[in-house]
Amino acid sequence: MRALLLIAALACAACHQTAVRPASDWPAADPALLGAVNLEAGCIADFDPEIDYFPHKTKFRRSAQLEVRYHGFYKEVLFTPAVDNKEVLRYALAQCGAPAPPGFPPARVIQIPIRRFTTGSSSIFSAVTLLGIEDRLAGVPNRFRITEPTIRKLAIEREIPEVSGGTHSNIELAMAVDPDVHFTFYSAYPEFNLHPKLWEVGVTAFPMADHMEMTPLGRSEWVKLLALLTNREARANDWFDKAERDYEAVRALTADVSHRPPVLYGTPDSRDFWQVRGDRNYFAQLVRDAGGEYFWERGGASSWEHAAYEDALYRSADTLLWVGITGLAGVESVDQLVANDGRFAWLRPVQMERVYALDRGEAGAWSPRWTDQSLDKPERALADLVRVIHPEIAVEHEGYFIRPLD
Repeated sequence: MRALLLIAALACAACHQTAVRPASDWPAADPALLGAVNLEAGCIADFDPEIDYFPHKTKFRRSAQLEVRYHGFYKEVLFTPAVDNKEVLRYALAQCGAPAPPGFPPARVIQIPIRRFTTGSSSIFSAVTLLGIEDRLAGVPNRFRITEPTIRKLAIEREIPEVSGGTHSNIELAMAVDPDVHFTFYSAYPEFNLHPKLWEVGVTAFPMADHMEMTPLGRSEWVKLLALLTNREARANDWFDKAERDYEAVRALTADVSHRPPVLYGTPDSRDFWQVRGDRNYFAQLVRDAGGEYFWERGGASSWEHAAYEDALYRSADTLLWVGITGLAGVESVDQLVANDGRFAWLRPVQMERVYALDRGEAGAWSPRWTDQSLDKPERALADLVRVIHPEIAVEHEGYFIRPLD
């Protein structure tokens, strides 16, 4: 059945690509609002090329991958992945009621404000509630792995469709829901990315690559992408300005520390390999901002890396604590950790009993708060790390993401 659906979808791809998606069914906006505010729930009735329809604008100050340019009646969003795969994606976000901007493939022209969207990436959930657009969510990866309270309640009560096939999106399910935009997970390995196939069958897919940002605040700026799609730039700007101030205030607590403990990060994903973040990844910078030294300093990637177990063990020899174990539902102690895999006993943080899991608030295996609530809480993530790396420093925020193993 899957094969038949995909064949049928590909067969009609050409018809999807001959025209822009039909106009949104938002009501016509009050003419007095045009050019005075960004329309969060309305369309242009009589298009005027002289009007700037987006008086409230934003820009990406911290993100290394996103850029926005305003053109009166549409916004041009450019996504340049942090991985070196020679891909640069351009999207036109056109105010509904305005003409389609020239020079963009139909699957990359999005009428805004969007009315319904689906996601194969759960990182956006707390951003969705932050911007107040949860009523537009039409598809989720897995209803029962959501930890964000509002989204979890809506997804279960309304039986919002599940549109993910594992880590990445599912083509047929995304097509069936027919969203204005479908957010996919962007992989460092191009062969695993589904957004090109989704474009072929007429689904406007936007890949989420917040996990590849080089700084925590750069990652958090991906909230602004949702704001661009819903004309809520003013809300996003107010939120980000405060988040940035709060983050810098926490970071200042460790600016003058004389001792920066080496921090082991990662988790074995097989008997032979560890999954670690490259030293240009935002999490490595989060460790540095918290007053630690990241153990995997090797001029590497901004994404995940698969490291040989022996290499990870060797590089962890001088580490004083281990942060970032996920997927350990039911593992409460260091002794239990070692019982599961005797090789852990060789790790110095295990011997020192300084092991911390990123699974506080877990809704089930591989579904901690970190997965779907950390995007818009950079200051809480940093405070959690300061607390475990430098317990002598008092931080205001209570622990939210990190759980110590007893």
